[in-house]
Amino acid sequence: GRGGGGSGCVAVELPATYSRDAWRPVLREVFFSPVADDAFVLFEACEALAPGSARTALARAGLGLLGPLRLLSGEGEASPLLDRGPHDPAEFQPLVAVGPPSEGRALGYWRDEPDAPPLFVAERKPLPREQKPGVSAFGPGVSFSPVASQLLGAVHKRLADEAKAGTLHSAAARAAAEAVARAAAAAGLGARAPAPAPAGRGRGW
Repeated sequence: GRGGGGSGCVAVELPATYSRDAWRPVLREVFFSPVADDAFVLFEACEALAPGSARTALARAGLGLLGPLRLLSGEGEASPLLDRGPHDPAEFQPLVAVGPPSEGRALGYWRDEPDAPPLFVAERKPLPREQKPGVSAFGPGVSFSPVASQLLGAVHKRLADEAKAGTLHSAAARAAAEAVARAAAAAGLGARAPAPAPAGRGRGW
C-alpha cells in the first residue's frame, strides 16, 4: 500500500485489488468522510474507458480525478490533504479537476458534517482579478458554488457541453459522456439531468 509514507499520510494498508467493499472503509479512514456511491460509479466508468489507467480516462475531455478517486486509480499517497487546494474549507472534498491544472478549478462534495452524506456537488473556481502583463488572471482567492445534486450529473454535464463545443476534444468528451451515462444507468443513478442544487450556498475565500 501507499499509506504512511510521507508527511500527513495515514497509516493504512491499501487494497491490492479494486472492490467497493474493500475500498470504502479505507477511503473513509484516509479522508475522514465517506465516499458516496456516485464517486465509485464514476471511477468504474473511467476504468472501463481506460483499463488500468482510470486517472487519465477523462484527460482528453479536460477533466481529471482528484483525492479519493486518484488514490483509487493507483496514484498519490494516502493523505487527507491529497489534491486539496490551499483555500479549500473542511466542507469541500475535491474529486474531479476541471480544465487546466493552472486554473485550480474542481468539482467536489460539499457537506456540513464529516460523517453526513454530501449536500450537493460544488465547483471551486478561482476569483478573476484585473489582468496585468505578467500577472495571472486568476486568484489568489476562490469561490465555491453548488452545481448539481450528485457527482455523475455534474461530470456528465461538463462532458456533454464539451462534446457540443466542436473542439478537438469533443469526440473524446462524447465517448466519456456516454460511458458515464451508461454507468449511471446500470447503477440506478441519473446522470443526464442533475437536479437543481440548493440556492444561496456560494462562498468565497
